Amino acid sequence: MQNTSIIAVCLYIILLLIIGIFASKKNTSSSNYILGNRSLGYWVTAISANASDMSVWLFMGLPMSIYRSDLLSIWMPVGLILFMFLNWQIIAKPLRVQSEALGALTLSSFIEKKIAPNKKTLRILLALSSVFFLTIYISAGIIGMGYLFEQLFSLNYYTGCIVSIFAILIYISIGGFSAICYTDFIQGLFLLIIIIIVPSVIIYDYFYLHTLTLASNNSINFQDFIPKNAPDAGKVLLLVFSWGLGYFGQPHILSKFMAIKDAQELNKAKWIGTVWQILALSASIATGLAAHLFFTEVPANPEMIFVIMAKAIFPSFLAAFALCAILAATLSTIDSQIIVAACVLSQDFYGLLNKEASDKKVLLISRLSAIFICLIALSIALFKNNSIHDSVYYCWSGLGCSFGPLLIASLYCKKLNYNYCLAALIICVLIGIFWSFFISAIPTLIPAFLLGFLIIFIGSKVKSEN
Repeated sequence: MQNTSIIAVCLYIILLLIIGIFASKKNTSSSNYILGNRSLGYWVTAISANASDMSVWLFMGLPMSIYRSDLLSIWMPVGLILFMFLNWQIIAKPLRVQSEALGALTLSSFIEKKIAPNKKTLRILLALSSVFFLTIYISAGIIGMGYLFEQLFSLNYYTGCIVSIFAILIYISIGGFSAICYTDFIQGLFLLIIIIIVPSVIIYDYFYLHTLTLASNNSINFQDFIPKNAPDAGKVLLLVFSWGLGYFGQPHILSKFMAIKDAQELNKAKWIGTVWQILALSASIATGLAAHLFFTEVPANPEMIFVIMAKAIFPSFLAAFALCAILAATLSTIDSQIIVAACVLSQDFYGLLNKEASDKKVLLISRLSAIFICLIALSIALFKNNSIHDSVYYCWSGLGCSFGPLLIASLYCKKLNYNYCLAALIICVLIGIFWSFFISAIPTLIPAFLLGFLIIFIGSKVKSEN
């Protein structure tokens, strides 16, 4: 298994490097490196935006949640589908059109130019928040990679983390934004196929073939998907909103909207992306359900249930190839987050400090920033203090709190007060950082959006001093 795994993963990484080298020919300027010169087609935009959303969580976090928790957890993906659709519907087109008109390459610079173009505090705070949460988010993906390399190659966890992050760095440094979008497109299609196949084989075998040794005493009561009382209904409502609201503030997803070539094709991208997301999340849920049929006892690390099932049902090379889907899910998120965080450092910090810097210098700083972000995230991952699910949720909520209310307001409110927007941002960021440590019953995003919009609304009624 180990030799075939090495061959499968090496072939996969070589493919990514080829794409990176091809994309590097277009990186003649910082705008090409950061947003691919706004030249994406609608198929690439649709799949890459959704693939960069899912991450290792699709294969490890969500299936574990369905497997270990009560089945009401299925409503969390329902919220994701609903709010991602709303993201396409109300954010994508105006963000694409207005960001180009303002010449904004990052989400932080766009919000600053919309609200108060001559005041940089808002932009710097947004940039700091995005780098903070994205770096921890990247570390969660590296942790998943470390676990994956343990399973595939019997490598030491720490060695797996180091090898994986340097493999990512190579094609990001070479190819930039275009490279990650095209690799995310290919990886998105690949991971979708694999995550559908694995639970389908388990479930089909359980009911029809009986060729695998499965947990015959485990059964699933599908009535448990339906809330039976007021507390259950309240839990469902919280599950729908606890993740879904975060879509309005994820820079690594929103940047794909900003990069499509023709804003009129976003409607096509919306439907392609929505179908992809429904299929991927449904298959992830099916993985958690199939685990009820597969395992007679809870495995030592429940986040590895997909890996264990794939290795059980496929021959060694096919199993290694199937597990590359987790590699695809992880890379498609990590690479997008690294490029966004790196571009924030080069555009929203270095660009502000050195306005006379040449385009070539900014491009170099972007590449060096990618290396810096990776090293910090790797350092965090080596401690592996939290579960992947917990880390992803913390960062997802933090980014949603930081950008969501301000982005929606900047796109749709004609009158915004800078001081109140700044106050809303500070409060929302603080909620994103600290709320989950003190209050776990109410999801972080809900108070942040309520207070953020309230402060922004009050400010819109006050005479602006911009």
